[in-house]
Amino acid sequence: MHPLECTGMRYLGHDDLAGRGNCGEGIALLERGGRRYLYIAHVRGPANFSVLDVTDPTAPRLLTQTMLPHGSVRSNSLAVSGEVMVVAYQVDRPGERPAGIEVYDLSRPAEPRPIAFLDLSGPSHAVPTGWGSPWAPMPTSAPALPTPGPPARWMTSSR
Repeated sequence: MHPLECTGMRYLGHDDLAGRGNCGEGIALLERGGRRYLYIAHVRGPANFSVLDVTDPTAPRLLTQTMLPHGSVRSNSLAVSGEVMVVAYQVDRPGERPAGIEVYDLSRPAEPRPIAFLDLSGPSHAVPTGWGSPWAPMPTSAPALPTPGPPARWMTSSR
């Protein structure tokens, strides 16, 4: 293990995420009712995403951790806007499921509830989301969309 290196930062706290610390670039913070909730996507299963209470940054606490359906899917991207979270599912091989975007209701921030799924299974296996935006760009194989460039469909949050 390499020693911790840091410049211009101070170590505050740690949670081992139930031994599943393989986090991706998907990370979002939501503040509701005086509490701060951190949502973290995982690069590989079995964990899908984790929810931590980081109201006290010196003592982060794991509240929820969801699991992926199988080992060929990953969900390293997520985005939060208001009380809606989108999670992008990528698969190892084109045509596998689930590939696409799952939408979660965050009205109870510690208990994300799935409310919709856009199935993008097909010839592509990557689905990026729009970080920090209420919009999620989603390339698909839809033949009716204009070219050149990858076809895209757009989805908005509940705003």
